[in-house]
Amino acid sequence: MHTLEDGRQLQAGLATVGANLKRINFDTGFGAVPVVLSQAVTTNDPKAVVTRQQNPTKNSFSVYLQGQESHPGHGNETVAWVAVEAGSDQTGGLAYEAGVTADVVTHGWYEVPFAQSYQSAPVVLAAMQQSHGPDPSGLRMQALTASRMKVMVEEEQSRDQEMNHTTEPVGYLTFEAGTLRAAASGAAVAASARSLSATESALATEDFAEQPDRFVLEQNYPNPFNPQTLIRYTLPQQAAVRLEVYNAIGQRVALLVDQEQTAGVYEAVFEGGSLPSGVYLYRLMAGSYRQTHSMILSK
Repeated sequence: MHTLEDGRQLQAGLATVGANLKRINFDTGFGAVPVVLSQAVTTNDPKAVVTRQQNPTKNSFSVYLQGQESHPGHGNETVAWVAVEAGSDQTGGLAYEAGVTADVVTHGWYEVPFAQSYQSAPVVLAAMQQSHGPDPSGLRMQALTASRMKVMVEEEQSRDQEMNHTTEPVGYLTFEAGTLRAAASGAAVAASARSLSATESALATEDFAEQPDRFVLEQNYPNPFNPQTLIRYTLPQQAAVRLEVYNAIGQRVALLVDQEQTAGVYEAVFEGGSLPSGVYLYRLMAGSYRQTHSMILSK
């Protein structure tokens, strides 16, 4: 879970999903139904596949894997998902927008105007928020400019040439190219994994000294790392603390802290010498506080 600098909530996670509809619960509920994106990130079953979503609410959404018409069904895959509150603003100095169209997008091109003002064509991610049309399909986009884009639902044609599709609501995220930052501390922590410079590390340390009144999980340092990295966090009050590390498919690989701790600033060392290179997630649970960051082990 992350809070962007404009106060909007963003949650991300991993789940094991197959051909049957699976309900995914958010860690905490949103104030309104969020925009949800999902993507299969493994290839356990080599057949072509897309994710299809249904019934997003403030607390959860449903998702399943959809194979080709000529090869229905699909084995389990790890699905990555992101949910973010709708709206447009700036975070870390970058303009962004999250929105959902009306239930109007079909197999014909549909123009989506942006509410946000961009200097040039932004980065765009999009996904159908429902699965009203049962045929295997995905989204295609074109005519992307600084102010608008066109989107359509494209059905695949492995069994027949028919491509007509009923209406679907499309959720989308648009960002100016750059590093999206979360409000984990006054010296904003980059959501993308990277190494902190000596100056940035000093600023982060000063920020902890100035703001001891909140829970904070810092970006690990160094990052990328090999084989060790330091994870720092602060507690504004006594709490039961768990600090865990997971691999990219959701398996726990280390339990760094599991104890009651008093208010203060703490550091934990993660040793990755016995693990393969890749992206890992470290998660802090302290009382009701939950926060997760990513880090890169590069050998």
